[in-house]
Amino acid sequence: LLIGYETGGGDYRIGYIHNYKLPDNVNAASIPTLSYAMLKTNLIKDADVTDDPVINAKRFDKLSAGTEVTFLAWSDDRHIWALVEYTSSKGTVRAFVRDVCLGELN
Repeated sequence: LLIGYETGGGDYRIGYIHNYKLPDNVNAASIPTLSYAMLKTNLIKDADVTDDPVINAKRFDKLSAGTEVTFLAWSDDRHIWALVEYTSSKGTVRAFVRDVCLGELN
């Protein structure tokens, strides 16, 4: 499951957990599902990358304009932060970039 949670330091993170880690009174079947768009695009601007688009958007990576990313989903209905996937020297990364950095989604 992809969930949002607050860290001990007050930051907000979005990450994956196994559904068996849910409290006993939470049924995973009642949680809405998210279908990933899986749209390839290139960044049209340099983009700061964060894993906390909610409270403290600290940059942990920077991508250059022209970098290919896979758009997966919007963080919410305002479409300000996009969940994207890209390949770095450390492997595949899923994180958030600002909407204004994305190329055309089609």
